[in-house]
Amino acid sequence: MLVVTANWAIADGTVHGGTPNATARAFFRELRRTAWRAGFRHDGRYRPVDSIQIVFAGDTFDGLASLVWQGDLRPWQGGLRARSAAEKIAAAAFRRGTRLLAQLGRLRRDGLSVPRADDRGRPLPGTACQAAVSVFCLVGDRDRVLDGHWFAAVAGRHGIPIGTEWSSDAVVVRHGEECDPLCGAAGRPASRRPPTLAESLTVDLLVDFSRRLQDAPVPRGTAAAVTSRLAMAAPLQMPHTIAGCREPAIRQAWQRSVRHWHSQAHLTMPEAAVPHDTVDALAAWMEAGSDRDRNGFHHSPAAAIDSLHPRPPRRWSDSRVFVLGHPAGRMQQGAEAAPGGFCLGPAMAGALSVPAAVAFPVSGSQRGIWLAYDTSTVDRPRTIHVAPCGGKSDEPGIVDAA
Repeated sequence: MLVVTANWAIADGTVHGGTPNATARAFFRELRRTAWRAGFRHDGRYRPVDSIQIVFAGDTFDGLASLVWQGDLRPWQGGLRARSAAEKIAAAAFRRGTRLLAQLGRLRRDGLSVPRADDRGRPLPGTACQAAVSVFCLVGDRDRVLDGHWFAAVAGRHGIPIGTEWSSDAVVVRHGEECDPLCGAAGRPASRRPPTLAESLTVDLLVDFSRRLQDAPVPRGTAAAVTSRLAMAAPLQMPHTIAGCREPAIRQAWQRSVRHWHSQAHLTMPEAAVPHDTVDALAAWMEAGSDRDRNGFHHSPAAAIDSLHPRPPRRWSDSRVFVLGHPAGRMQQGAEAAPGGFCLGPAMAGALSVPAAVAFPVSGSQRGIWLAYDTSTVDRPRTIHVAPCGGKSDEPGIVDAA
């Protein structure tokens, strides 16, 4: 069985903390139930799953949303100061993610208990066998700054391979930030370069806004909730989050941070995978959320903002199902859109309440099942039919591993 999840965004806690521990516990409970259900095959007989691959498809950690990045210190600069800052963030984020990593370590060591089968292909109550569990971690755009430093060393000690792609004969998994114009062109160096628009919006807008809220007359719990929603939302969704805030101090702090970001963006010239400059249009879009009476969402340059939405992967040439951690489930559709797959990123309708996860119970199956493990909702698990897979073999492989 293959399970893919993404965007846990475990941060150092200075701006936000990422996914709470309760969500991790709910995820593992649903993982166990899914493994039990996966034992019931298409012929109606029960055969326990013998192995489970869990792939974290990027942005497991958040190395960008941190108050460590202040003054003239920026993650895309490179050098000793930026590397030391990244290691400090990674150490703090790892401490906040200890429970998640500890549970993954136990599963890798002990396996996951599932019922045995009797001679008639039925589960035997009170019996158990262990399904072997392997864990893989792919690098995303928000935890790339941590890769190669302290984060990579810790993952290695826990036996978790780090790479950029997980693939089998049936499924290929990537983070997929190349589908997002805000993340710039593919193949850019990790450091000593201008920021991408996504990085610039996180460090020079979101982090600056979090810093301003510390001095604003806003209850600490309210400020923390707002910054967490902003951090877990798609960047273009942030003004909608601000528009829902009633406190004038929050909207005023947001206006000042947008102006700060606008000036910084003209100085640093962030990169985006679009053929035109979008900084001014994006500043107008971001500031619109702080003035609901102006109804600014309708006055922002629609074409410029639309060009920044994530796009489907193009020129997808093989028959495997793709799973992408970064793009939202609903993307712009084009003539060269991929035939089928899953996107686990936050939708424009709002931020993720829990990190999305999808399971492929049977190797080579044509059906993926969304894991519904948010204890605050009563929604039933969603099932989506996708394009036919390739061969039946499902041996995993890491491509471009660190």
